Amino acid sequence: MDPVSNIVLSAVWYDTNFPLPDADRRTQPHDILDTVAILRAMSRSLHGLVALLHATSGQQLPLHEILKYLCYAQCDLSVMLQPHLLQDGSSPNPFVAAATAAEHPQASSVAAFFASLAPTKLDKLRSLMTSATANNTALSCESLTQIRTILKEETAATRPLSQRRNLSKTALGILASKRQAYDRQQSLIRGKIQQLLREYARGHPSEPKYKLDFICGTALADHPRYGKFYHVNFMAATKSASGNTLFFAQFMAYHDYPKTSICCPLPQAYDTGRCYYGRESARKLAYPDHSVDYFSSTDFTDGGLDNTEDTLDTDFLYFDSERDVELAKVLQRMAKQDEARQRSARFDEWRMAPLC
Repeated sequence: MDPVSNIVLSAVWYDTNFPLPDADRRTQPHDILDTVAILRAMSRSLHGLVALLHATSGQQLPLHEILKYLCYAQCDLSVMLQPHLLQDGSSPNPFVAAATAAEHPQASSVAAFFASLAPTKLDKLRSLMTSATANNTALSCESLTQIRTILKEETAATRPLSQRRNLSKTALGILASKRQAYDRQQSLIRGKIQQLLREYARGHPSEPKYKLDFICGTALADHPRYGKFYHVNFMAATKSASGNTLFFAQFMAYHDYPKTSICCPLPQAYDTGRCYYGRESARKLAYPDHSVDYFSSTDFTDGGLDNTEDTLDTDFLYFDSERDVELAKVLQRMAKQDEARQRSARFDEWRMAPLC
């Protein structure tokens, strides 16, 4: 399908067939605060598409030729991939190369799912996804239930053996603090947006009243005069319309100065500047057209795509103690560093204590 639908369906497939164990279940966040996590999903999706074209063509094509073809085809590879559906396992599965290049956590299982997918089921999935896209709405509960059913019955995924690693008390404390920090930031940003939407409604009485649906990206930016600001993209809905509207908001992170806040809907379809990225920098948010020159100069990810390979705070929100072995190692290393700092602090305190 289109890249966004591929990413969404892959996430639903993974959650359906490899759910978090009971020990790691919590109220899952539905707001996207870390835009680098989205950039990582986009980057890995592109790597998967490139690998898919390499595998189906049977030759190593130059990257610029692949990108030109993807642009020409608008990333629609459905005709090219039809011969690789409903495979019996006797021929190479190009989806293995794609899932591996995209660093999918269950590459072999998701590749087997793609290869076994019946065209009729694929058409049904495409219909369910495009209906929401065409109407600019979120997937309905009914559509999501149907999608989950199809993804479950078409998958012969076996749960891998547990590789559970028992985390130390310090590591568990770090994990909890990461999640609490997210909850605090989410509460702060949602509260401010709700306040700005009320102010927007008072200033635009002829328009319907908007209600915050979900946040789809945040960034901290430095203003040359006032200090740090939050820049936020979010979706808002009205009672009178079935679709969502993309908004941009700006507000101060720590203080409030008059006339520094911004809250405005963005035109549909938004096509200014969002898709620019490179190895050294990456745009993260959508901005009002009249302000894009100023905002774009302050909204780049240092290191660009290189930064997407780091451990992100978002990763801790979805930590799976049975499968996330590498993240468990990261937590243990952080715990050891934290314990070493505490020992050093206690030693310095003892050394500086007056002798009696």
